[in-house]
Amino acid sequence: MRQFNFKSIKFYSKILIYLGISFLIYSLFIKNKSLSLIGLSILFSGFVLYSIDSKEQIKSIFQISNPFKINLLSFLVGSIPFGIFFLNWLGFSLYSFLYFFIFIFSIFISILLLFLPQKTNLLYQEKAVFFHPLKNASFYSIVLAVLFFIFYIQLYWYPDYLKNISLLFNPLSQWIRNKPADQWFLYGTIYTIGIVYWGIKFIQKHKHQVYQKWRTLSLIFSQVVFAYFIPSIMEAFSLNSSLDQNDVYLGYFNANPINSWPLNYDFFSGSHLEAYVQKTYQPYALSYFIWGLVLFLVLTPVFTYFVGKRWYCSWLCSCGGLAETVGDSFRHLSDKTFKSWKIERIVIHTVLLFVSIMTIAVLLSYFSGKNVTIVYWTVNKTTVFISISLILILMVYFFYFLYKKSTRSIFILMIGLIITILLFLFIAYFSGNSQVFIVKSSFLKKSYGFLIGAIFSGILGVGLYPILGSRFWCRFGCPMASYMGIFQRFFSRFQITVNGNQCISCGNCSVYCEQGIDVRSYAQQGLSFTRSSCVGCGMCATVCPRGVLKLENVRKKETK
Repeated sequence: MRQFNFKSIKFYSKILIYLGISFLIYSLFIKNKSLSLIGLSILFSGFVLYSIDSKEQIKSIFQISNPFKINLLSFLVGSIPFGIFFLNWLGFSLYSFLYFFIFIFSIFISILLLFLPQKTNLLYQEKAVFFHPLKNASFYSIVLAVLFFIFYIQLYWYPDYLKNISLLFNPLSQWIRNKPADQWFLYGTIYTIGIVYWGIKFIQKHKHQVYQKWRTLSLIFSQVVFAYFIPSIMEAFSLNSSLDQNDVYLGYFNANPINSWPLNYDFFSGSHLEAYVQKTYQPYALSYFIWGLVLFLVLTPVFTYFVGKRWYCSWLCSCGGLAETVGDSFRHLSDKTFKSWKIERIVIHTVLLFVSIMTIAVLLSYFSGKNVTIVYWTVNKTTVFISISLILILMVYFFYFLYKKSTRSIFILMIGLIITILLFLFIAYFSGNSQVFIVKSSFLKKSYGFLIGAIFSGILGVGLYPILGSRFWCRFGCPMASYMGIFQRFFSRFQITVNGNQCISCGNCSVYCEQGIDVRSYAQQGLSFTRSSCVGCGMCATVCPRGVLKLENVRKKETK
């Protein structure tokens, strides 16, 4: 069987050709001439690249081969789109079609330059990463973090400050969605460009590591297709977030097919539930609802059992995609202390408890006095009450089963919490009160959206990259990571195996672990291990000079 050669330019040219053809076909459906032009441009670029069959030919085109000069050229070209972006951010009106073309073209050239010889160090050194001015939590890192904070605060609460940047992306938004660009399309586009650019850079950096190459390609594909194009295309066809004939808003649902509860905390909200059953959105909306339930209840536990949480966190998740690409330079900054580990376990499970309580309250409040027909199944308050009660009772059995594998204090705490939630649920149902936990469900939802959805996952989750590492949100706040972590810790076949006889205690594995796991302490003792927080990025095995560590899926009698 013929295999793709990732060193060949033709492989990437084929991707551009297929993408250009897809744009052309899509433009025929929505009858958009502008989209046809961008499709032809991509197709033409693909054919040009296809005629180049080696890096030597690219070097001859640019007449440059010195790695230092290539890095300098990459910086100069890359500064063009950054400059346009930053000047618009400051209020300068640089958002005409010409500036948009220069912005996209310079990014394309920057990506092309990544395939030239780069100035990289083949050896991973524990101390070297801490001397870079942007990688050692210094003054420059703080400045970068502050810029992230400002951008996210404006994104969530002051979008008018981002108006000029949004206008810059109007041509792209019209091409893809047939709508003007807003701050969320701006954010999605920048997010996608960042993952694609730094993802290719990551692949070039670890081009001899097959595992790193494929998982990064998977992250790029997931972001571009699942998180960016599919939701945008559904908007273009008015299959989500639209108005009826009387200009009544029909609600919306998250169109990213891999974003399910509990990460997608709006999955069971009223606007989403109403959108799932709207006739205008069928059959896609109901399919998304059923798929989301299956993904959360069935596929996530099954996949986590066989391969650990890495199938999602390191191969599909957009948050993980940004951390692994844009945040790769900061992975060594994660705190490896035992105190940090204790805080991590408390905070991340508290977030999971918070989203669970909020969801229960929202569901029971929404269905109070309301019957909703989903296909042939009528859902009301009683149906929701029985379903949630059964799930909570099953959780009691679940934690009882884990009693021998966990400490007694954790077991008592979890059982106590579940019983308390059950009591609140029973009192609310039989008293006829629509508010389960005394306070209004809308207050819980807004609080979670503000504290977790905006501040924790957005402002702090990305803003603290240059200070506390790239996986701050994934490690301390992500409820999906917490949910999968329980299965990985107690049931999964995934573990990191250690050949202790070969360990030289260099510390690379611990330094490059973005989840703050002190891998060296396990390697020195020759202990294979499974940690609930491990996302299976494989960097500990990648940077190990002796091949001591391996990511494996094996049956194990006991987890250290």
